[in-house]
Amino acid sequence: MNKIIVFALLLSAPFIGAQNKISLTEREIQNDTLIYNTTGLEVQPEFPGGIEKFYAFFNSNFKVPEEGIKGKVTAMFIIEKDGSLSRIKVLRPLDIAIQKEIAQILKMTPKWSPGRQNEKIVRTLFSVQFPFDYSKKKEPRKK
Repeated sequence: MNKIIVFALLLSAPFIGAQNKISLTEREIQNDTLIYNTTGLEVQPEFPGGIEKFYAFFNSNFKVPEEGIKGKVTAMFIIEKDGSLSRIKVLRPLDIAIQKEIAQILKMTPKWSPGRQNEKIVRTLFSVQFPFDYSKKKEPRKK
């Protein structure tokens, strides 16, 4: 008899876990805290004026670091329902000063138009890349 009960519990374990996962998703939906990826989103979030204006805003506020820095930096953040940015993360920074500068500029951005899914405004995970090329200029060789 004990073997039958243990066997029944082992068979029902995957279903018990599935119920917890469903409950968590339902709770997130009820609290309206889901974070959507931009892939497949019906209406993409947008910086006022478009992505070109975003980069123009960034470039006009970015303080050029010392020469010798070259590469790409990716930043990820959440565009909240009100268009503000939260959870700003700078991935693989080239330099700590650049990391802080990027985060500071992102905090200064005007509010974005938030994303939409199923005719509802949603929180969206967004990422951007910043290419940097502040290489040291080579001096001409003396003959």
